[in-house]
Amino acid sequence: MELGIDMHGLESMCRAMYEGQDQKQREEAEKTLMPLGESAENVVACFSIISGSSEPLAQVFAAACLLKIADNHWTRIPEAQRVELWKFCYSLLAERGPGLASYVVADVTAVFCRVTKLGWNDEGPYRSIVDDVSKFLEASEEHCDIGLIILNRITIEMNQSTPAIRKFFSQAQNRKVATSFRDLLLLRIFELSLSTLTRLSPPPAHSALRLRALQLAQSCLGFDFIGASFDEASEDMGTIHVPVAWRAVIEDPKTLTLFFDTYNGSANVNAEVAGKTIECLVQLSSIRRSIFSTDEKRLNYLYQHMRATVEVLSNNRGLDQPETYHHFCRWLSRLKANHELSELMGSDLFPDWIRNVAELTLHCISSDWSIVGNSLYYLLNLWSKLVHPISKLKRNSSTSLETYVEKIVQMYVTSRLHALQSETSPSDWDNLDDEENIAQEEFAEHLESIPAIFRLHYDKTAQFLIQLIDPLLEQYKAGITNNVPAVDRFLLERHLAWLVRVSGSVVGGRIISTSSENQEHSDGELSSRVFQLMIYTVDEDRSRSKMGVGKQPRGMIELDGAIVDFIQSFRKAYIGEQAVSTSKVYVRMSERLGISDHIVVLDVVASKIACILQKYGIVCGTAVVKKTLQLLSDLAFGHSSGRLLGKLKTIRSMLNNHGEESFLFMKGSSMGQQRTLFYQTLTKILFSLISLGEFDPEAEFERFLQPLQLRLEAIAAVQSDEMMINDPEVSNALIGALRDLRGIVTATLLKKTYTMFFDWFYPQHVPLLYRAIRVAAAAGSYPVCNPLLKFYAELVSNKPPRIIFDPSSPNGILLFRETSKIIVSYCTATLAQWNAAGRQGSDPYRQLYKGAATCLLMFSRSLSGNYVNFGVFGLYGDTALEDALRVSLEIALAIPVKDLLAYQKVSKAYFSLMDNLCANHASSIVAVEHDVFVHIVSTLQEGLSVSDVWSHCTEALDHLSEFRFRSSMKDTQNSRNFAAHLERSPNLFPTCLETVFTLILHEDCTNQWSLSRPLLSLILTNEGSYGAHSYPA
Repeated sequence: MELGIDMHGLESMCRAMYEGQDQKQREEAEKTLMPLGESAENVVACFSIISGSSEPLAQVFAAACLLKIADNHWTRIPEAQRVELWKFCYSLLAERGPGLASYVVADVTAVFCRVTKLGWNDEGPYRSIVDDVSKFLEASEEHCDIGLIILNRITIEMNQSTPAIRKFFSQAQNRKVATSFRDLLLLRIFELSLSTLTRLSPPPAHSALRLRALQLAQSCLGFDFIGASFDEASEDMGTIHVPVAWRAVIEDPKTLTLFFDTYNGSANVNAEVAGKTIECLVQLSSIRRSIFSTDEKRLNYLYQHMRATVEVLSNNRGLDQPETYHHFCRWLSRLKANHELSELMGSDLFPDWIRNVAELTLHCISSDWSIVGNSLYYLLNLWSKLVHPISKLKRNSSTSLETYVEKIVQMYVTSRLHALQSETSPSDWDNLDDEENIAQEEFAEHLESIPAIFRLHYDKTAQFLIQLIDPLLEQYKAGITNNVPAVDRFLLERHLAWLVRVSGSVVGGRIISTSSENQEHSDGELSSRVFQLMIYTVDEDRSRSKMGVGKQPRGMIELDGAIVDFIQSFRKAYIGEQAVSTSKVYVRMSERLGISDHIVVLDVVASKIACILQKYGIVCGTAVVKKTLQLLSDLAFGHSSGRLLGKLKTIRSMLNNHGEESFLFMKGSSMGQQRTLFYQTLTKILFSLISLGEFDPEAEFERFLQPLQLRLEAIAAVQSDEMMINDPEVSNALIGALRDLRGIVTATLLKKTYTMFFDWFYPQHVPLLYRAIRVAAAAGSYPVCNPLLKFYAELVSNKPPRIIFDPSSPNGILLFRETSKIIVSYCTATLAQWNAAGRQGSDPYRQLYKGAATCLLMFSRSLSGNYVNFGVFGLYGDTALEDALRVSLEIALAIPVKDLLAYQKVSKAYFSLMDNLCANHASSIVAVEHDVFVHIVSTLQEGLSVSDVWSHCTEALDHLSEFRFRSSMKDTQNSRNFAAHLERSPNLFPTCLETVFTLILHEDCTNQWSLSRPLLSLILTNEGSYGAHSYPA
């Protein structure tokens, strides 16, 4: 050990580093000690510290250094020393483990297991780990505990791919090691966990060991047996595909009995052990059905689970603990997910089982949802799966089940209504900080499960909901004209909001299940009530519109959010291409409200949308506005509903009056993206009308843009550049106009519509935007720069092909010239500020990366748009292309490679640009300075390992190598430039070839063809390097 200090001094520094209060001492200790983990030569020194020190902090430090060395320098550790490291960890845990601190044991175990995995394919003792560690389980209680820790850690280690492992193992290699471990040792480890549980004395004795054994069993059952990597946090944790070799253990009734006994003994003694036992049973209930040798054994396995759940429910054993209760609900849900209803009903236990499950569900529903809400989700999901196949069974076999379903439906609705009575008062709501959460759906995951349950006996369910809604509707109607106390109004709106949400979920369930005429009648009955409420709220909104803008009542916000959710569900079921306008739902709605078809429905919906957009978004209701705009967009982009929308009076009014004075949400500081979506939607509706020949296209389009044109002219009239940026009124108007313009140009998907916009935009408004970017970039005003750059990035995008000017038109060239001016102005000013700050800042992404990515994207889209003949610029001495290329490369070089690869938007924009440049402007790439050229090729090589951009990198390398191959046949300036680069950096392209071969041969690539695309050109241009790495035939 070459630290120059004795063991006592090292222990003192470890204490200072881990526990010291003096910041300076901690930093000095860290600076002195940390080099120990940076070299493979320090392995022996770490051995000495762990063996020779009695200070736990020194031991844990040395173990951490060993892990760091293994993670970073595994290939530099000699093979003999790897074995020595493995044996050292094993001996330490075997001989001194019981006397070590628990955190030292954990860290040494981590090193032991990491070395085992990294050395799995090498010669050595690594694969004998279970034979060696099983001796721990037969020794003292302390050794048994350590043995279980080791087995649990190695199981987890083999099941995951950490960043450290990925340095040495490809995805395929990691999976190969995991598969080998699974086949050789995993079953034996699981059996060791079972045998340990069997040997332990009954609870409460050995609680710690029992918990360790259960954790080990859970890790074994949670192993990724087939490489599917399911998400255990999701509702359906996935079928567990244990190998056939596990059949005997799974089919043995003693296996389940062991877990049942463990739970029964611990339920009222140790909640943690009981909860972990239930988690194991959840996994065991998810074992694949095909593992069983016969149907009889599979059913017996199911009946064991049912018998155990009935016993637990009958005695309410352990269910007073929230964690145990939650996992028990998961267990019930998995039983149905993995077995058919007919199999459940085939057991004599089914009547007791379904009765107990129903009682549990009713009790859960009547409890506080803020505590049991997640558990209730699993129970509702269970009932949804139970009722789904009922129609396929004989009627007399499902009577009891249907009776319970009816009770659950009624309890689910009414319990929430009762809970709302005692929840937050209006005054408390005003003090809530997170307004977004207020308007969010309550228990939205529940609403995904209830449609199947509610639609089982839909006529009864609908009548029950109607009986609840009708009195509330009458109260609401009366409250519009009469002054109602705030508390009463608040509760009324929240009750209605809950019933509307439930109704929307149930009506929307039509699209996921078969629907009869009777069910459509019931949909019509429910929908007519909600649309009646919608009409009431629209009338009230209009009557209040004269009162001015203010903070809306919280209850109203929630009710409007629920109405929007209902409309979205109704749209999917009864409006649009999939819907039938003659559906029976409109019969009932016509009888009650005069709503005879989906056109009248759209008129009511449009009125409600307009009211919401006119009153929310400044001080409240932002989440409702977002959902409303998404609804309007979904309607507009539907083929039939989009055309119908434009014919409605309300929508026509929106097309004629769409400024901030009409829609207050546009003044909200956080409504930028919503403004863009709003104008994209309105423009889409306008173009749908134009396509129908409703009116003169150009005249109507200009009339639509007139308010925006007046705003732009007013901004252009501002004389002071400083005022344009620093005056909030002017800058906000400019930012809003840019976001509106982006929405409009996004909707121009055809040549005709894009040309109309371009003729309106150019040249009248181009000078204003150039002035704005020049002033804003110089002042570092990112809130102005970013929306302006994003607008231009959308303006120059030609996907789908829409920028198609006439052959004699110069518009394509003019568009690129203006784009180049924007890029050059922004990049020049930003780079000047960045360099002045020493190429560092408190927020590099905001200060440099974000704008740079948008500029690179603009340039890339311009190059790939196929609407500019770039040869014209060189021919006539125009430097627009040259300038844009120069500043784009400069700003790209200013971004460190690690950040370039880390930020997805930045990397996509950069590599897309490199792809386009290498494909069509390779001569410009070759003509750059040598350092820049090396940087470009090196980043392309780095990008090969990044999944989001590697296709751009392979194509760029292919184009560049092909350009080199073709130019080398002639004595041109291009060939001389390329030769000069290669003379100074001869290994540049051979390294790329080696990287491509490594990825193809060793990585798990989803598209081998694309990755191998540059191989031919790289081989032809690097024959010497290829020959040196190839093997003779």
